Amino acid sequence: YKSELLPTVQALESMGYDLYASLGTADFYTEHGVKVKAVDWPFEEEESDCPNKEKQRSIMNYLEENHFDLVINLSGRISGGRRLSSFVTKGYRTRRMAIDYSVPLIIDIKCTKLFVQ
Repeated sequence: YKSELLPTVQALESMGYDLYASLGTADFYTEHGVKVKAVDWPFEEEESDCPNKEKQRSIMNYLEENHFDLVINLSGRISGGRRLSSFVTKGYRTRRMAIDYSVPLIIDIKCTKLFVQ
């Protein structure tokens, strides 16, 4: 879905929005000329995707501090398959925290495109 959203992300950047993304997503968009700040996505104390975790602010910090005006977090499940209910993904936790901190949330590619247009 990253390449499908590239024109939409470019439009957000051209509107002057500061963009934040997970490390992999930030790498993708940066490679395509979009200025995106990489944010660590850990949800456990010892867990970190970033090698310099002492200086890197995490998605949890940003959400707790109401730094975001909008969260776009798409589910990785495109096939419609079901997961075990006991398996909680980082994406789910991110969406849950956005709701808990009253940050508007978009979870669908088509809705994201329409919202930005």
